[in-house]
Amino acid sequence: MANPRNEATVAALRELLADAKTFFVVDYQGLSAGDLGTLRASVRAAGGRLLVAKNTLINVVLKEQGIDGFDATLKGPTALVLIGDGAHVYVLGEGDVVERRRVTVGQRRSGEAEILDGLAAGERVVVRGVQKVREGQPVRVREAEAGGDVTAAAGEPAPS
Repeated sequence: MANPRNEATVAALRELLADAKTFFVVDYQGLSAGDLGTLRASVRAAGGRLLVAKNTLINVVLKEQGIDGFDATLKGPTALVLIGDGAHVYVLGEGDVVERRRVTVGQRRSGEAEILDGLAAGERVVVRGVQKVREGQPVRVREAEAGGDVTAAAGEPAPS
C-alpha cells in the first residue's frame, strides 16, 4: 500500500470511522453516477456520509479497528454509510493551515447547517473542496465571494 493516494485514503477512512457511531456496507451495483449522487445527498441530509473507496482499503481500516468478517461482503461496487455524532468542519488556522474542528450541528436545510458549538465568530471555514483537504495541509485562500464566504483552494498547494 505504498501508493501515496492509498495512504491518504486510509488516513481519511481512519478519521471518519473513528467519528462514526455505526456504519453500513452498501452494494451500489446498478446505480448510475446520478443515482449515486442522489443517494449521497440523501444520506448527508439525514446526518450521515456515504463513502466510496477501494474495498481493500476499507478492509484494512476495519481490521485495524478490530472489525473482522467483511472479506466476503467487500466485493464489487460497495460503499460505506457512516452514521454518528462526529460532525466536523475544516477551519483555516495560522498560516492558512487546515485544522479539523468538531462541531455541534443544529437545524439543517437546503445544504445549510446551523452550527451550535465548536466555532468562534470570525473563524474561516473551508466551504469548497472539503473532500480534498486534510488536517495540517496548507491551502491557498481565494477571494471572498459575493456572500462573504471564504473559499480555500483545497488540493492546491500553498505557495512555498
